Amino acid sequence: MSEEPNRPFSNFDLKANADGKMPQTVKFAFEFPELLDAFLNIDSKANFARDMNRKLGILAILMVLVALLIASTDMALGSILPEATGILAAVLGLAGAAIMLIGFHPLSPRRTWIRNRLLTESLRLFHFHYIAARIPDIANASGRADREAAYLAHRQATFDQFRARLIDLPRADLDEVVAAPDMVMLDDLVAASRSEISPDDKAAKQALIDVFDVWKMLRLNWQLKYCKEKLAKVSGTRAPTAWQMEHRFSMVAWVCVFVIIALHALHLIYKYLPHIQLVGGFMLHHANLISPWQVNQGLQIAVVWTALISLAVRAMESGLQPQREVERYEQYRSKINVSAVRFDRSQDFATKLEISRGFESQSLEEMQMFVRTHTNSHFLL
Repeated sequence: MSEEPNRPFSNFDLKANADGKMPQTVKFAFEFPELLDAFLNIDSKANFARDMNRKLGILAILMVLVALLIASTDMALGSILPEATGILAAVLGLAGAAIMLIGFHPLSPRRTWIRNRLLTESLRLFHFHYIAARIPDIANASGRADREAAYLAHRQATFDQFRARLIDLPRADLDEVVAAPDMVMLDDLVAASRSEISPDDKAAKQALIDVFDVWKMLRLNWQLKYCKEKLAKVSGTRAPTAWQMEHRFSMVAWVCVFVIIALHALHLIYKYLPHIQLVGGFMLHHANLISPWQVNQGLQIAVVWTALISLAVRAMESGLQPQREVERYEQYRSKINVSAVRFDRSQDFATKLEISRGFESQSLEEMQMFVRTHTNSHFLL
């Protein structure tokens, strides 16, 4: 089954698939097989590490939650529960805490994910930063085999320097970059071209139009689709969107509050209106199957359990941080929309060139902020 161009997670921007409208005049500039291969290889490692980190994080939270549930029950009903329950709670709690501590190890899935995500986004940024810096050269080289070859040779040489500077760094050196993502700089490596388009060169002028059209589709339009998917109320994939996650966590929190209030209300009803036969434990009590003490203890345990479940859900929310993700994507979408409006309204190539280069610099800053924020987070799923 072939991939759909409107799927935001398929990296069609690096695959040079501009909604099936890639002009042959500029295709050479947007296709970069070696960079794409490097990206896909690192991206698979990043995705695996992210999924593993989330599974371990959720497992740790669940283990600690079960330990606390058992411990709270054991404290309330210790006289009628076996001693093994306390031992089980201790083992689960310690195991969950140990899994959490793994996340701070340099080789942990969390650190691996951040490290590889820095590399993948740097590869993406290098590709489009180079294109934006060399747009006049692309237009002048279009349709001229010797110039196209010279362009590709220069791009390859620059990419080799970029790989040596960042992609092929030893892990210890790369961790220094992760700790200080501002070290990822491209302007000194990819100098802006000062070439000009001859007014009499119709082929170059048409190629320039094609470059801007493709750049807009692959960068502005594609990034807008990505943000739209992340902020969608209905996910187009199996994974929930950031908006859905935020909404679900909010609903669970309110449900837990409602349950706690309802349990307190039942306790008051049972305490002050003991002759009212209610469902569950009350009916069992009036049927002489359980004692009043057991009813009270059951209500207290239910309240504690609900509070603990709420805390566990809050821990997952703190790790996944969907609210921060929603805010980040909303801000990024606003910036893209501003660039898109300016780009469409501009009437001359010089302004479009300035907007495209400004957007790529802005994207680099966004990536640096993303890495910095996640690196400084002490708890991340």
